[in-house]
Amino acid sequence: MSISALPQPIKALLQATARHDRAAVLASFADDAVLIDMGKEHSGEEIAHWADTLYLGSNVRVHPLHTEERDGHTILTVAVDGDYEALGVTEPFQLDWHIQLAGDRIARLRMVEKQLDLPAPVLSFVQAMNMYDVDGMVSRFSPDAIANDNMRHYAGREAIRAWLAREIAGDKVTMFVAETHRHPGGVAVLAQVTGDYDKTGLPDPLELRFYFTLAGDSIAQLVVIPAKRL
Repeated sequence: MSISALPQPIKALLQATARHDRAAVLASFADDAVLIDMGKEHSGEEIAHWADTLYLGSNVRVHPLHTEERDGHTILTVAVDGDYEALGVTEPFQLDWHIQLAGDRIARLRMVEKQLDLPAPVLSFVQAMNMYDVDGMVSRFSPDAIANDNMRHYAGREAIRAWLAREIAGDKVTMFVAETHRHPGGVAVLAQVTGDYDKTGLPDPLELRFYFTLAGDSIAQLVVIPAKRL
């Protein structure tokens, strides 16, 4: 399922979250809804308290990455960031939202953290990319790093920054990591990407391969190519 084809109640929750609209966030849940966030269950007025403290009250940002239907549920993978330092969380993270609907509202939402098996510099890059954070992405590259995006070459952090600002953060491109393959010099990632770029003639999501070469705790080289010939 494409992100654009999400059921309307889920779209409503995401849109209300982006606007930090408390009333609309709560209205997206059924009156008898159950919300389970990291193992803790909330219902009734507890959902309002959750929204006021851990969700909207923490200036949350949620970006959808991938969705699929499984056993009558919608599984939506999202990138999340917010003011969670008091909980010991200082980096963006991923969650799988397991969602059941009742008519035009959410009856059950279970949030489960999704761990990515990636080297630290690559994990930080992916997290930053999914939050449109140019500084976060660039900081993971070594000063003399090189990048190649579909045969377009960028040498050094400033050239890489310009590319990332224009075509990744600028077009709000996100990546859902589907497969990873570690090798002695780094890791290869198969990812499904989508964003606000021109999708004419392209599948949505678009599958790309990201080949990361590491030097210590930095990315020395990144090569991005289509997973299949377009």
